[in-house]
Amino acid sequence: MSDQKSQIEKIDKLKDLISGLENSFPEKQSKGSSPEILESDLEDFQALRRRALKYIGADRGKSYAQVERVLTRHFPEISQNNSSLIDQVIVSLIDDAYLDERLCGRRLIKRHSGRKQKSARYLEHLLKQQGISESIIDELKLEIAADEKTAEAYFHLKKDEWDYNQPEKIIRHFSSRGYSSGLTLKIMRKYVDEE
Repeated sequence: MSDQKSQIEKIDKLKDLISGLENSFPEKQSKGSSPEILESDLEDFQALRRRALKYIGADRGKSYAQVERVLTRHFPEISQNNSSLIDQVIVSLIDDAYLDERLCGRRLIKRHSGRKQKSARYLEHLLKQQGISESIIDELKLEIAADEKTAEAYFHLKKDEWDYNQPEKIIRHFSSRGYSSGLTLKIMRKYVDEE
């Protein structure tokens, strides 16, 4: 009985501490309610923002174009009648740090490295497909290693899996990842010379 009573006291004390902490943190004011939004559009703005936040989720690695496509698809009447409202939602999400194209691009580049390595040109194509702006793509291209370096690392990573009796398969594999056949042959020759 005394164990149960002490347990209840501990829980009550913990609840008091948590409520005290909750009250000590200031409420984060969203910049989302922009003064440019008309009162008549406020309900639509909030619905668009909720849907965008649901799509973005916790990872926050979405591009502006991805969010715009989702909002346009889920709210066709708003996108036709008041397309600037979607732009305002996107701006408010950028201001609140929910959207970050650099983060989205870096995650895509990281996702296509290692055993899933792609060439710089292929990565650029994927970034454009995601809807990332040209200026961000230009910045991210500076962070991507040279094709020769990534292709060689990829070749060595999978060197035990290659069928060296059929070099055309290796060339096709590298070609499907955006690497030129000349570069692949150069790497294969280098590997043969080392062995």
